[in-house]
Amino acid sequence: MPATSYNYHLAEADRGFGSRDATPEEKAFEKLDAAGVKWLFERAMASEEEKREGEKYHSETLPLFLKMYPAYVNNGHNAKLMQHHWKTKFDVETPSLEQVEESFFDLRQSGVIQLNAKAVAKEQADVIAQRHDELIAARKESEFDEDAAYALPMMELEKRGRGWK
Repeated sequence: MPATSYNYHLAEADRGFGSRDATPEEKAFEKLDAAGVKWLFERAMASEEEKREGEKYHSETLPLFLKMYPAYVNNGHNAKLMQHHWKTKFDVETPSLEQVEESFFDLRQSGVIQLNAKAVAKEQADVIAQRHDELIAARKESEFDEDAAYALPMMELEKRGRGWK
């Protein structure tokens, strides 16, 4: 291709991911599908705090949830439903244990989530319903109410604003 004012032919520009001298990382990147590429870029752009939250979710929150609720089937279908639920309902990327539980209860109640039938048979429905009601009441209690905020002392407003208990 002849060089013009609109394009330049550089030898190193010919080196693509598929070339012989591509690094192993470049070859692996080329094999990724669109979702994999998107995940890589989102991960690279995430702050250190977001990365820590994600690691905590996978190392602490999820294992605890799976231990608490053996009826939950840990598969891709359920994971996508749960993730969609907490993103739309709570507007979070990394949920707390309470948010995961509430998502589980809501999806379970709607009948769209896959469950382990043997574990469901062993459960006590009234205990699960009570826990669901407790979670919703606790979330509503902690939600911001502008009218109530005007009546709070400044020290209490500052504590709540900073996330202190």
